[in-house]
Amino acid sequence: MPFRTVLRNLIDSVDGAMGAMFLDYEGEAVEVVSNGNRHDFKIIGAYQGIFLYQARKICRDTRQGTPLRFALQLEEITILTRTMADGYYLVLVLGRNASESQGWHQMNAAHAVLSREI
Repeated sequence: MPFRTVLRNLIDSVDGAMGAMFLDYEGEAVEVVSNGNRHDFKIIGAYQGIFLYQARKICRDTRQGTPLRFALQLEEITILTRTMADGYYLVLVLGRNASESQGWHQMNAAHAVLSREI
């Protein structure tokens, strides 16, 4: 299934989702689907890669295992990030009133589909 289709299905399955991204280990967008400015979402995705890099470093230095997911909650949006194999990661941006639990549930489903594709 094309990455774009997986990301579009992810956005459509979460009320209040604004955008979804599939990124590589360097923070480069493999695919971005959004209901807003595509460039802004690429920037969000790249910064999530920086946060993920730091989380991996902390986990490695403290021998706590590998980070699997994290959320960044801001005043207007929540950003969910889910790690994948080979340094890839998946990002979902939710609006203020979106359900984070619904977002995680659908991210896990998208993760399963994308994992079979990479």
